[in-house]
Amino acid sequence: MMPHLDGYDLLAYLRPTGTPCIFITAKDAVAERVRGLNSGADDYIVKPFSVLELLVRIEKVLDRAGKLNKVLRCRDITIDTEKRTVTKSGEAVALQPLEFDLLVKLIKFKNCTMSRERLLSEIWGVDFAGGTRTVDTHVASLRKKLGLEGVIVTVTRIGYRLED
Repeated sequence: MMPHLDGYDLLAYLRPTGTPCIFITAKDAVAERVRGLNSGADDYIVKPFSVLELLVRIEKVLDRAGKLNKVLRCRDITIDTEKRTVTKSGEAVALQPLEFDLLVKLIKFKNCTMSRERLLSEIWGVDFAGGTRTVDTHVASLRKKLGLEGVIVTVTRIGYRLED
């Protein structure tokens, strides 16, 4: 539904370049989804959708394509997601495994508010028996260890947002 060109024509042009492609469309019929995916699209998302869902889908497509950035940066903090290391101003910072996972999630979705429940589900897992205070405790630890007071912002009654 683009002017002068449709998504399938664009996809035929992009495929040889190795560029991952996600169809974003209003066409929600199963036949359209199947056609898009069979034509070589890496994913297919129907409007309306949430920005957070789109970000997750982009991350998954880039990861499958081997194009996901393995080194993340925020201010003077560098995170190597493959080696699972964190440095601040060039100095190594020891984080617990769940602190590391929480930091990566907040940085990947910087400037987006993440609810405590979503963080619990995605980092601790759906079977975690503890409460949302666990997230609060880990966020407090990250703020202290990495000097992120004022950077990881508490969104009252919702969760947290890392502002960069």
